[in-house]
Amino acid sequence: MLLILFLILGNTISSASESVRLVNGNNSCSGRLEVFYNNQWGTVCDDGWDLSDAAVVCREMGCGDAIEAKSGAYFRPGGGQVSMSNIGCTGNEPMLSSCSSKKAGEFYCDHSKDAGVICRSLVRLVNGSHSCSGRVEVFYNNQWGTVCSNGWDYSEAAVICTEMSCGSVFEQRIGGFFGQGSGPVWLSDVQCSNSETTLRHCTFQGWGQNSCGHEKDATVACDRRIKLENGFNACSGRVEIYNRWGNNWVTVVGDNWDLSEAAVVCREIGCGDAIAAKGAAYFGQGNNGYPVWLNDVNCNGNEPTLFACESKKIEDFQLHYKDAGVICQSLVKLVNGINSCSGRVEVFFDGRWGTVCDDGWDLSDAAVVCREMGCGDAIEAKSAAYFGQGSGPVWLSDLQCGSYSTLRNCNSKGWGQNSCGHEKDAGVTCQREYKSKKLTV
Repeated sequence: MLLILFLILGNTISSASESVRLVNGNNSCSGRLEVFYNNQWGTVCDDGWDLSDAAVVCREMGCGDAIEAKSGAYFRPGGGQVSMSNIGCTGNEPMLSSCSSKKAGEFYCDHSKDAGVICRSLVRLVNGSHSCSGRVEVFYNNQWGTVCSNGWDYSEAAVICTEMSCGSVFEQRIGGFFGQGSGPVWLSDVQCSNSETTLRHCTFQGWGQNSCGHEKDATVACDRRIKLENGFNACSGRVEIYNRWGNNWVTVVGDNWDLSEAAVVCREIGCGDAIAAKGAAYFGQGNNGYPVWLNDVNCNGNEPTLFACESKKIEDFQLHYKDAGVICQSLVKLVNGINSCSGRVEVFFDGRWGTVCDDGWDLSDAAVVCREMGCGDAIEAKSAAYFGQGSGPVWLSDLQCGSYSTLRNCNSKGWGQNSCGHEKDAGVTCQREYKSKKLTV
């Protein structure tokens, strides 16, 4: 087994050859391109920069196909020298140094034209409650496969969260919590040292060299990079994104903000469809001590994350009166209650609404539902189909919620992994019926 250690420089990702690196990207396979030339790191001018050149960088970095070749300092201007320009790759070269180019001193270019790349990530999270949680899958030999949870712990989960640009580990889980995958189980007995920036550079038994079944698929839940504030439930509010450079939460300008952008946000935070896109600080202004960070966000609505949409990065402290917000469909609902804050608990998963089994159901679990619904404290945790029997799958059982903010993040046996019938459907009665002055869409 070979352990390849990456050089870690802040939020910089270096390739194994350490002749190219990506800086300030949204994950380990995107960012401003920097090359090591004349014993120093420098940037690349975007003159002539295209997808063929980006493809070589993605290959050299150990990432997948090139998705976009970025220009105009898309990932913020670099510093030091501009080392290369007019790069001419066919797209088949093994490394960027094999391509023709002009070197420093042979051209003029400034950092406003720094080139960047977005490559296809070779790791993904599937079936999670938001874009930073789910079953871990890796791409190898032209096929997606899973990771066995043998030896899976916090260190390995931390590498995934870093690679996905999802912050720190919230929780690592084993045993197919987010459902069983299909195809090969590519990795097992993974051991990371906390210095790696991609799972592929940790030690493991070898690709496909294990006897694990999908009932042992590894999962992870990371802290998210986007959140909603000051809304009337967990799926509405002012959009805030985590600024890792300033270690603070910043906002988005609501100009031209529409349902396409809102749809991406709703999907990313683990809510349902977008109901409304709100501008003009509808959910109040963000912290005036922190800047508005993004402007002119333009999504087609299918992107997995807001960071995959086109946008202009700004740093303006005077635009909070334009802060963007969203109202999404909640993925938990209360049915057959006496008001909007009581009823049978139902959750949306895998395209279907289902119920919650009352095994282990108590007031701490009910409290999470009430909080998620914007309904205050929990008064009662109801069992034995008190609000009538539901239909469809019984999605969750044996919940242990503690202080979680959403039911989907609570510990449980896993989605659909129980033998409960609907005669055991759980319910709640919360402190108050929700009344909002902001519910208009």
